[in-house]
Amino acid sequence: ALAASSDMRWQFDGISLTHGVPQTDDSDFSASCATGKTMIYLHHAAPGLGDGGSVAVALAAGAFSGRYAGHGVMSDEVGAVLPEVTVPSGDGLVDAMAKGQSLRVTIEGAPAYDISLLGSHAAVARFALIDELQDGIRFNEMFTAMLGHDLRNPLGAILTAAHVVARRANGDIVAKPVSRILASGERMARMIDQLLDFTRLRVGNGFPLTPRNVDVVS
Repeated sequence: ALAASSDMRWQFDGISLTHGVPQTDDSDFSASCATGKTMIYLHHAAPGLGDGGSVAVALAAGAFSGRYAGHGVMSDEVGAVLPEVTVPSGDGLVDAMAKGQSLRVTIEGAPAYDISLLGSHAAVARFALIDELQDGIRFNEMFTAMLGHDLRNPLGAILTAAHVVARRANGDIVAKPVSRILASGERMARMIDQLLDFTRLRVGNGFPLTPRNVDVVS
């Protein structure tokens, strides 16, 4: 096992969880929350791993053990390709780190090493909380997107029926309430479209943009 510097501390700055020497770039572990996953960066080069390549990584803490697919990412700070590991949300690794004494890291083709988890509880617990909150927000956004999509069909049926009634109306007794139904339905349709646009930006791939030249004067 590789010994880490005794000056290394666990820190969480609200975005990234790191194990390293404070106020320096000396670290052996960092993690950040992403949508539905946790991205872990191991600051030890894997033999033969190229930028964009794949390597098997095993992480174990306490009774927990998991195997993951690591991907090589060039680090400008280290000047080498380092493994990046994607851990699905709810995997159990982060919770195990908050309770364990050490994190055993096994990168394919390299000796296993341990990262001390002593003093990690507060930082890891805050990181896990942010990860959980992000998952909750993502679930709410996905639910909102599904709800908006499912509302389109019954609203479309209401508007179609209202248009048919409006064309057949012979007097204001029918025409006026139908016009109100149509106006309210069309307003609701615009609200649903805006809701779907918002969720597409948040949980989808956004809007495709096509740059082109325009005449700003005219």
